[in-house]
Amino acid sequence: MSDVTPLFSDIPSGTVHRTIGLLHGALTRLNADLDNQRIEEIGVMVHRAMSTQQRSFHTPEHIFDLSIPDEPHTTLAAIFHDIVYYQVDNGFLPEIAEILAPYVEVRDGAVYTRRDIAPTDRAFHGCAAVFGFVPDQHLPPFGGLNEFLSALLMDVLLEGTVDDVDLMIATACIEETIPFRGPDDAGTTPPVILKRRIATTK
Repeated sequence: MSDVTPLFSDIPSGTVHRTIGLLHGALTRLNADLDNQRIEEIGVMVHRAMSTQQRSFHTPEHIFDLSIPDEPHTTLAAIFHDIVYYQVDNGFLPEIAEILAPYVEVRDGAVYTRRDIAPTDRAFHGCAAVFGFVPDQHLPPFGGLNEFLSALLMDVLLEGTVDDVDLMIATACIEETIPFRGPDDAGTTPPVILKRRIATTK
């Protein structure tokens, strides 16, 4: 990553610097139109979200374990896939809550997608199509809530700067991290279900 490190030489070395460097490298490989200051802001937000006191496993170091610098989609998924951890973080960090406010609401302690999301909102509907979610839906705590909102945050932040197809691939990588799933009643496995969803997503 020596090609990206000099761009952020004024940032202290360590996990923040590495996170920003990975993000910059992935976005560069995807020909994203995003300036260095914005990349730095997003990287710092990711690091802050994953460094809260409650976190023990889903920490910044986890990003480095999963990222593959030569595979930008995998790296984007690694960077963003745990940025939302609703149960552990006791909700959303303020800056994340602000970004997600147009898309989710809490009703009686449960998280739902909002009813009034515009049909033209490509970030939401693209992400929801990959996950099989719709507006006005309860997001199950152990059935994709954290993964969906992490991917949605990525899609909202990067929409218009990363090609839609590339965002969909990274979103699908995050969907695949939903744990503890088996075949459905018809015996269809989650990867096959995901493949079918992607095939019908416009």
